[in-house]
Amino acid sequence: MTTSILTYPKRLQAATSLEGKFLQLRWAGREYLLFAATGELRYHNQILGRFLAEAGIPHQWEDAQTLVVNEVGLKILGGGRFRLDRATKTLWVWDASSVYGRFDESALSASLTAADPPWRGLALRVA
Repeated sequence: MTTSILTYPKRLQAATSLEGKFLQLRWAGREYLLFAATGELRYHNQILGRFLAEAGIPHQWEDAQTLVVNEVGLKILGGGRFRLDRATKTLWVWDASSVYGRFDESALSASLTAADPPWRGLALRVA
């Protein structure tokens, strides 16, 4: 299965490290990893909402915290927090989304193996 890695903001700065939250999902025969910097989006549902809006997937916000997805083919695998350390070429992942649960570690590892830079070749460290 093909994996697309999307980041928010779209272009990552050349800083040696980046921290934030991430989501894993499957949709239309493809896996997605969505990484959002701390200053860009604060919550996992905001990350998902941005992806849905950009992909044109039907959804609506019932209130400021409740996102309803109207696409039966979309499966959210989970989420967590991350720290990308470019100096050591390490991606640290931990925690779980309070709404979507913990990420799938084996799927995350497989996705990163076939990814484009800066994600390819990173040492994955799970806490």
